[in-house]
Amino acid sequence: MAKKLFFQMLTAAAIIIVIVTHSHLPASSAAAKNTVIYTSGPDLTILYWAAGIIGGCIALTLSYVSWRKYKGEKEREERENKDKSVD
Repeated sequence: MAKKLFFQMLTAAAIIIVIVTHSHLPASSAAAKNTVIYTSGPDLTILYWAAGIIGGCIALTLSYVSWRKYKGEKEREERENKDKSVD
């Protein structure tokens, strides 16, 4: 279940990256080639998207690992509590 969710999130992130990167490509029409666009600085939108997606993947991975560690410790504690036999 968790692996499926992880891969769905990864696929969604890849789709978003493709959409964002292709929206910043110049148009190929003749009118667009003769148009001059003035900007006040570099467009950092793609950088913010990439940082957000990468940070989200890292946060998702760390959350999953923490949850698995918690479940493993809880199961180990239950096994130790069940095994109260005296030698």
